[in-house]
Amino acid sequence: MAPQTGSTEKEAKPISAFPQHLTWEEIKIHNGRGQSQQQWLVIDRNVYDVSTFSKLHPGGSRVISHYAGQDATDAFVAFHSDKALVRKYLKSLLIGELAPDQPSFESNKKKSLLEDFRELRCTIEKMGLLKPSYTFFFMIFLHLLVLDIASWLMIWYFGISLVPFLVGMAFFTTAQIQMGWFQHDLGHCSVFRKPKWNRLLQIIVINVLKGLPASWWNHLHNQHHAKPNCFRKDPDLNMHPLLFSLGKTLSVEEPHPINTPAFPSQNNGIKDTPIKVTASGTNTLRTIHVRSNCPDYVMLGTIKGLIRCEEERDGKENWMGKKRRGDGCWNEKRNRLYRNRKIFLLSFFPSVLAPLALVPFFQLSIFYFAIKRKKWLELLLVVSFNIRVCLMYVPLMGFSNFMVYYWMSRYLESTWFIWVSQMNHIPMNIDYDKNKDWVSTQLHATCNVNQSLFNDWFTGHLNFQIEHHLFPTMPRHNYWKAAPLVKALCDKHGIEYKSKTLLGAFVDILHSLKESGEHWLEAYLHG
Repeated sequence: MAPQTGSTEKEAKPISAFPQHLTWEEIKIHNGRGQSQQQWLVIDRNVYDVSTFSKLHPGGSRVISHYAGQDATDAFVAFHSDKALVRKYLKSLLIGELAPDQPSFESNKKKSLLEDFRELRCTIEKMGLLKPSYTFFFMIFLHLLVLDIASWLMIWYFGISLVPFLVGMAFFTTAQIQMGWFQHDLGHCSVFRKPKWNRLLQIIVINVLKGLPASWWNHLHNQHHAKPNCFRKDPDLNMHPLLFSLGKTLSVEEPHPINTPAFPSQNNGIKDTPIKVTASGTNTLRTIHVRSNCPDYVMLGTIKGLIRCEEERDGKENWMGKKRRGDGCWNEKRNRLYRNRKIFLLSFFPSVLAPLALVPFFQLSIFYFAIKRKKWLELLLVVSFNIRVCLMYVPLMGFSNFMVYYWMSRYLESTWFIWVSQMNHIPMNIDYDKNKDWVSTQLHATCNVNQSLFNDWFTGHLNFQIEHHLFPTMPRHNYWKAAPLVKALCDKHGIEYKSKTLLGAFVDILHSLKESGEHWLEAYLHG
């Protein structure tokens, strides 16, 4: 950690001219944007300059930058279990403190809510809910190893006929997803009391047993926890707008596809303007004519180019060569059937496509991340995972069968992961960062799924997403104990504490995708 201390001391010299007492207005303008590019944040009324340190931050460079110009007190407490260790590195970053006449809370944050939440955290610490059970996590680790070994034994003993092939694939998929939940615990430093032991075992689990870099996962996931459902700060929203739209705000502001240099607008007074569009599902260009004061073509759904409709009110042929009825508009019955088909594509199709796209995206991004950031050890471990798996399975089933076995397992794992990880977030509020207080930020972006033994196991206890987001370092076996206390806090301050069935949570994903797509379509047609 020596380079961190040296670099921050160099940066501290020119900052000595700043006054010791600072105001919230002075802090807000040092948000990393603008000419100075300086990043200040507040922790317990102390002001720190993290402009240089953010690049060296063990939890990732961006997660600390997301709080530049803001109060990061509750986020700091939530993320760091060993605060005594972390505060040693804060000393060299200290540049001042809030002036005596400045409140401890920003004006837009709820003082009473934060005071009650901090009191709740003290209660949870006194109850021992932040202390891990080593027996619990040992059993978790043991059961995922048994599943992983069982997947290989199934093929080794029974061969590659259909039933053992599918059963082995099911074991392999389940082992991989359960490893994912376990490394998630380790990434949040909730398995061991010392962060270094969590980091070490996380590298073993995610790098050696799963083939993913630990630093890559921490870099992305810590940002998600810092600013959940905040566009441009939460990497989980990077699917917008490439695969589908998310949230009303983002869907409505999605730019009109033809209001660009490549697609002249039909509202600019140009009559009978020819434009070229790509035929659905192909690379073939077709020329259609845009009439004034009527929609030219509509990308129905949130996957651009999936469906298209050219509405011409003069009754002539459309680009498909079919006649319009009457004045050119479809009748009520046909329009309703067409809308039902669109709704299916708005909701169900993206939920199937996203896991398929995630598999190659993850494989490409992990190598790009490791090479760009020179994580050579992690890259070596990832490569060793792929070699090990090939050596285990290719001699038993041949290369082509192994490719089917492996990539189908990865697709099933990706589907499992996306549906579980997003059932608590996609149906909730999605917007830009509004710099809300810690409690409101987490509760407005998360919801729970009802507890049961199956739900706990199937989701890795992420059915308690509210408690997990409020207390990221809390061991998952204690979520159910903290839930009544959190619910009481929500009831006191009039905040909705959402909990639903597992099936209901999955259905809500489809409803949310459909609703976001309809907002996009409405903005496209009438925006």
